[in-house]
Amino acid sequence: MKYAVETKGGQKICLNFEDDCLFQAGANTSRLQQNGATVADFVSRDRAANNLALINAPAGAAPSVTATGPEADIPLDLQAKGKGVVRILSKMTMAKLSGAGIVVADSEGDLSTVNETVASSGGSPSLSGCGEDASLDESSSNRAGSFTTGWNNSSTCTLIFAKAWKSAAFCTVTPANAVAANLRFFISAQSAASFTTGFPPGAKRAKFKYVCGGD
Repeated sequence: MKYAVETKGGQKICLNFEDDCLFQAGANTSRLQQNGATVADFVSRDRAANNLALINAPAGAAPSVTATGPEADIPLDLQAKGKGVVRILSKMTMAKLSGAGIVVADSEGDLSTVNETVASSGGSPSLSGCGEDASLDESSSNRAGSFTTGWNNSSTCTLIFAKAWKSAAFCTVTPANAVAANLRFFISAQSAASFTTGFPPGAKRAKFKYVCGGD
């Protein structure tokens, strides 16, 4: 691999690997550039002890982004800029949570927690009394998803959470196809373990989206 040290005014400013460049961009900042575009800034804080490790993995295993340092317990923050949000583009699975769960800050900086029941990967919700061949979308979770009623004349459909919320759940449903849009539907019952959607008899293959919150 070709590399060269570029200098300016007798001072080393860039270690150049072909078209890649890592140089000091400020008193505490090193910048990685490729083809003239910034790829990443590495910022060192005064008296820093904790840091970040990017760990690779063999085939069949997952690489990781890990907090590391001398302390026993080290949190890991992801921060967007301004009103931007942190987006997870793949389905998220939480293998294990401890304490209060995931702490979430909204755009105003207010904090709330996603409780362990909601975020855990302890299975999928299920349907009860929704009619023959009723179905639940495979991506559905305790927090959100969609379901479709069966072919018989059921007038209710109950979604049972994979694991009950700690105290109570508060859910809303919205129509997701033309059949559901033409119905008068409502949440007829809800608890920490489930919620029930009511509608007139004859609601065949009506699809609903749901969103739940709770504690």
